Amino acid sequence: MPPDAQTIARWARGLEGRDAARCRAALDAHADLIRRRVEPALSDPPDGAGWLAGLEALATQGDHGRYFELVERARAAFADHPVLAAWAVMRRGRVAFLKGLYGRAADDGRWAEARLIERGPPATGPAVDRLDTWPPRAAEVLADARLLGAVVDRNSGRADRALDRARQVADAADRRGDRPTRLKARFQIACALQVLERTAEAEAAYRGLFGELAALGAERLRALALGNLGLDARRRGDAAAAAAWQAEACALLDAAGDRLMRAKVGALGGDPDPAQIQAVGDEESRLVADLDRASALAAAGEVARAAVVFDQVCWTAQGLRLGWVARTAADRRAALEGLRPLVVDGAGFSLPDGARVDLRRYGAPRHILRRLAAAWCAGEGPLSAAALVEAGWPGERMRPESGLARVYTAVRTLRRLGLDGRLVTEGGGYRLDGPVRMAPDRPDGG
Repeated sequence: MPPDAQTIARWARGLEGRDAARCRAALDAHADLIRRRVEPALSDPPDGAGWLAGLEALATQGDHGRYFELVERARAAFADHPVLAAWAVMRRGRVAFLKGLYGRAADDGRWAEARLIERGPPATGPAVDRLDTWPPRAAEVLADARLLGAVVDRNSGRADRALDRARQVADAADRRGDRPTRLKARFQIACALQVLERTAEAEAAYRGLFGELAALGAERLRALALGNLGLDARRRGDAAAAAAWQAEACALLDAAGDRLMRAKVGALGGDPDPAQIQAVGDEESRLVADLDRASALAAAGEVARAAVVFDQVCWTAQGLRLGWVARTAADRRAALEGLRPLVVDGAGFSLPDGARVDLRRYGAPRHILRRLAAAWCAGEGPLSAAALVEAGWPGERMRPESGLARVYTAVRTLRRLGLDGRLVTEGGGYRLDGPVRMAPDRPDGG
């Protein structure tokens, strides 16, 4: 007897748990049936259960081109069902993120969140930020959209913002007793702490998750936590510990048949499988493997070839808005020539020669510099004067010519204070000439 929509959906949800291998086998066995069910589900009126089940199954089978196309059609098909539409777009954002398509992931997360707030509880006052006041299904989807935003923030040089987002979601999940969402939020908190180089706190946070993740059967999250601990061990030079964490993470993903995450964990852990990366179409893993290849060239003395690869990785990553990859490539490229990055934090900036410039008395220029640094780290390209007006004077109403004049003044101030030659005009906008690194706010008041 063919499986119904609820059964297919249950198999798709099971891919992140301890029964992942069995669920994946069941989905593969009914692949043709699942594909046939998706098209009629988008008819008028749409069959929500059938469509969600089929779409989840398509994503798990690796047919991401078809998957992305159907989600786009679903925006119209589910125009009167904001939770369904937001859920689908948010899930596509998660798949896009895993494939290294950060720009698509960011756009989808923002759309899903805006769609729910537009059609959900009153969008004024604190109710919007109190997910515990929302209906359960809508709250779950909105929490996932906000966690996707945290993931994109973290990987685009805004880890402090990602930490705040994840903590808000965790607190709301605690209030409504939503254990799975709370664990996902706690995982994102640990990831943000790791990026902020608060290593001891991050390790304690990861270790504190293991018991609950195992009890809940959240094997994918457990594997990712293990892989991240392996990354930290690799960075501090503890090869034995890194290999042990990595092996345990890969074993969990192999058992689940999760090829996409297996390729990603392998690449990030320094053991890329080019054939597997090509098979799953993961741009992030491919670029990470290229980073390691360029570093090996540099270590072997082939500096010119290494520089070319680093530049290619940086340009490609900026186009995909893979901020952390672009930053790493630029930093390693600069290291070949003995260059040091411009370091920007909440209180000011440090020039490559070590000179410190305090901007706490310069409100708008300080905010504009932070926005420019975030844009460089996220690979956004030049920012318009209008974007800098919003960064420097958020919410303030002014005539366009007045805003332009203020931006010109702020840019001149920043150049005078040490950024002449580093804050450049390009294509009618402004950008920082890298390498640039954003640091956590300084404890001295920044």
